[in-house]
Amino acid sequence: MLRASSLDGALSNQIAVEGEYAHTLTLSTTYSAAASLQVRQHAGDLPDVSTAAQLAGTEQVPGVYAMLRPGSDGSNLYISVHGFEYAGTVNATLIQPGVTPQSTSLSYSSATGTYSGTTALPTGQIGGTGTIQVLGVSANGRGVMLNNAFALHTVPGQQVLDLYSTDGMLHLHLPPAAFDSRTFVTITPLSMLPAEPPDDRVTVGSAYSAIPSGARTGADKPVVLVFRYDQRLLESMGVDPDALHIYRWKPDVDGSADGGTWEQLESSLLPNDRSVSATTRHFGIYALMGTRSPGTLYLPLIMR
Repeated sequence: MLRASSLDGALSNQIAVEGEYAHTLTLSTTYSAAASLQVRQHAGDLPDVSTAAQLAGTEQVPGVYAMLRPGSDGSNLYISVHGFEYAGTVNATLIQPGVTPQSTSLSYSSATGTYSGTTALPTGQIGGTGTIQVLGVSANGRGVMLNNAFALHTVPGQQVLDLYSTDGMLHLHLPPAAFDSRTFVTITPLSMLPAEPPDDRVTVGSAYSAIPSGARTGADKPVVLVFRYDQRLLESMGVDPDALHIYRWKPDVDGSADGGTWEQLESSLLPNDRSVSATTRHFGIYALMGTRSPGTLYLPLIMR
């Protein structure tokens, strides 16, 4: 059986492979936000929302983002949604190619200020890509709609390994024995930052979360983070490549959703590769940031 999908999991299909050398596989829609909402609405999970259009028409809560932590054996994902107000109804749907979408109702924790829940991965499937869709409506009618493509990687623990985000703009280079045992890592682009960039910094591209399985927060050996950048995007933003640095979100010790600071890492510019690298032992949220040149007029980047 041959399966193929788009990087975000929105398109997929499969075909039985026999003796032929050539096969044609046409990708079709896997699942949509509208269908996801309607399924849960029919099941009674969202009694106050009748259609996806109604959710899309609500005022969206800013600064909401989702993070994914693999289970210790890689068979499930722990989902946490940060920045969404209390007294809301929040659901998450796991979408993967060739698999029936799974919806999970998330519960709120006043201790951390987050919504969380666990969804099981398909039996026998460890690793791969997919999408987490988060839909919710608060008691006062404000909404949240997230669509995050993730990559789930298996790290045997004893070999050199490179882990990539689904868009290829971030990769982690792991040395041998980065972990003392088999570990799973998710890399997910964030739709929002946990806090505004520091000082006069601007974010270049997406921020990403890189989260290991279980209770791990770091690696046993230094890991190299490599952010790629688009030169045209830098030019349109008026950002000099020499001013680029990788930043790590350092949350408060108490684990609250809102507290924390951006910490600048010692970064190296690789102009020939159009990338910036840094070394760290920590996992969490990372972003590539820079400063605009004085007097720069910001214009939108239009790509064909």
